[in-house]
Amino acid sequence: MQVTTSIWICLAYILGLVATGLPIGPLCLSGGFGVIGLGLEYVSRRWWRGRFPMWFWAIVGTAALVAPLHYQWRLPQPGSQDVSRFVEVLRSAQITVQGTVESMPRLTRSDQMQLWLKVEGLDVGTLAPRLTTPPEQARGRLYVTLPQAIGADVHPGLKVKITGTLYAPDAAKNPNGFDFQQFLQVENSFAGMRGETLEMGSGPTWGLWQIQRRILRAQAAKLPAPEGALVSAMVLGGRVVDLPFNLKDQFARVGLSHALAASGFQVSLILAIVLSLTKRLPKWSQFTIGTIALLLFLGLTGLQPSVCRAVVMGMAVLVAGVVERRVDTIGSLLFATTLLLVINPLWIGDLGFQFSVLATLGLVVTVPWLMPVLTWLPTGIASAMAVPIAAFIWTLPLQLQTFGVISPYSLLVNLMTTPLIVVISLGAVANALIAVVWPVAGSWTSLLLHYPVAWLLAIVEFASRLPGSAVAIGALPLALMLLLYGLLVGLWWRPDWRRYGWAVGLAGATIVWLPALFWQNALIQVTALATSDQPVLVVQDHGRSGLVNSGKSRTAALTVLPFLQQQGVNRLDWAIALAKANPEEPSGWEVLADRLPIAHAHHLAQVAALPRSQPLALARSVPLGRGSGEQLSESPDVLSLRVGKLRWLLLAGSPGREGLAASAHQVIWWSGGKLRESFVGQIQPQVAIAYGRKLDQWTEAMLKRRGVQVFWLARDGAVQWSSGQGWRSTLAGGDASGALL
Repeated sequence: MQVTTSIWICLAYILGLVATGLPIGPLCLSGGFGVIGLGLEYVSRRWWRGRFPMWFWAIVGTAALVAPLHYQWRLPQPGSQDVSRFVEVLRSAQITVQGTVESMPRLTRSDQMQLWLKVEGLDVGTLAPRLTTPPEQARGRLYVTLPQAIGADVHPGLKVKITGTLYAPDAAKNPNGFDFQQFLQVENSFAGMRGETLEMGSGPTWGLWQIQRRILRAQAAKLPAPEGALVSAMVLGGRVVDLPFNLKDQFARVGLSHALAASGFQVSLILAIVLSLTKRLPKWSQFTIGTIALLLFLGLTGLQPSVCRAVVMGMAVLVAGVVERRVDTIGSLLFATTLLLVINPLWIGDLGFQFSVLATLGLVVTVPWLMPVLTWLPTGIASAMAVPIAAFIWTLPLQLQTFGVISPYSLLVNLMTTPLIVVISLGAVANALIAVVWPVAGSWTSLLLHYPVAWLLAIVEFASRLPGSAVAIGALPLALMLLLYGLLVGLWWRPDWRRYGWAVGLAGATIVWLPALFWQNALIQVTALATSDQPVLVVQDHGRSGLVNSGKSRTAALTVLPFLQQQGVNRLDWAIALAKANPEEPSGWEVLADRLPIAHAHHLAQVAALPRSQPLALARSVPLGRGSGEQLSESPDVLSLRVGKLRWLLLAGSPGREGLAASAHQVIWWSGGKLRESFVGQIQPQVAIAYGRKLDQWTEAMLKRRGVQVFWLARDGAVQWSSGQGWRSTLAGGDASGALL
């Protein structure tokens, strides 16, 4: 089989896996390759000076068809004895799970320790008769969180007994939110556990975890926090090292997340060290030692997909040295990507893997033609500039499609920090080798990295605090992302186009900005986010945005802010606080105000949760963007909003409505408690949205009897109304097919 044929088959398989996330079936994809093949049949006569026979397109179409079928076949499903089968009966009950720890504990944003547990039985006490399967036969993989104090000495292979409560993971309840259920499924887990106590049993006293722990402790012993953790992350990656989350957020805000991930750079360093130390040995000895070093590094980093890709490409370099042939970098990248996706097709959805492949492709195909453009610089400086520029260009479309945020300073920060990152990475790898052999020497020699790490942290902190350090343009539609990559592939495929690179860059900027500006200025949309602590409402009206409530600091950081960024919101034209701030914890408004300027801030009477805000006067309408708002009552808090042609009645307090003078409103938003039928008759709502943890069944039945659509955020997820699409819920569990109003 020709090399060209192999390349097309690999590409077809990869595109087939990509199509698993598209609203098309594998048969449509396979047929699409057939149609495309007919066109390429003619084009190939000119471009490749030959013809691809029909059997070639049949093989390519088959590869595209097999890929999504292979993906579905490998998608984990719970077995008959999986621990998730016991959740419904044992929900909220105190039980004990026996099992073997499969991972090192990791710190979560809620300051809990998280680990994976291989279940080997349950102790459910008096609840055993309720189960159809004996609890001692329970198996499967469990996502466990524990208090930080009791999870510190746990390590892989340890037999443990954990007491706590089981729960079923939730799907994403907010648009483009984190899908915990899908995350666990990819990890072959279907249930979680909130552990309270842990009893440790027997286990191995040695393993790769010991080497990890020795490196981490040695590098953190003398360096001040978080410098030691950052140095360790340069060796083992951010998935193994517990870096402070505020530090991770700062690196992400300025486009330096790759510096905290184990990647091909570390693999290149390891290969360079091994090949330089073994250059006098036979080729097979070099191959053996290099393979052992790469596999050891892979084990220490935790089998991350991006590292696996780099290790496979590193193995290709070792093989090429044995057979004395030159490595085809693009071919080895395509081979490594396809091989890993054949082994585990679920990795196609791993963002780290996607960014790793695209960044490597950018370095291979773009750096060579950037270097002649930078001939006016010394070779070393030109190379240092070309690498981050190429990686930035090839990862930007995926970043915009995934997060909808771009850092204007990303390229400049990458150029400034690349020398520091190279020095720190080299020193971190060398220091890790010393720490493994002699931890005391590793601790003292790590001090040599203090100043480079301190300078790197200072640059990142300064850049992350600059105005506009993260600009939200909204999540880029998939079609536009593919169009951007089509332009990049065109520049790579046709060297004669590169003279018009400025025009391609201008076209790319137009593709990104113009649709986003048009969409935002034409949009009229209201979103009731599914939050568990406080009700949160986001209003977007012809380019102006408003927010009612922020939630607690965690809700604001993990739910409200990501939603606003994916909607392309960079400032709030107005904001209203309905709930009082808790002085013992950070306010969600503080989190949002640190990232988004708020033009006009308001709060209801006797509510002081929003800094520098003005109280809303009773029975007096206040302009809110293109709409308006009015406080109708002090106790309980009642707010009337007008957005477009809709009037919303927001009830932030008790649902008792005696004596409230309110006119007709199309939408009522309340806690979910009991509503008086006379009050509902007075308001005459067409849609009712409950934001609380419970929904009164009598009230729901009464509302439906009166022809009112009822949504419950805890059940249906976020509820969204837009002028063009009407009402819809994230989980489609409620009456989501209502009129446009």
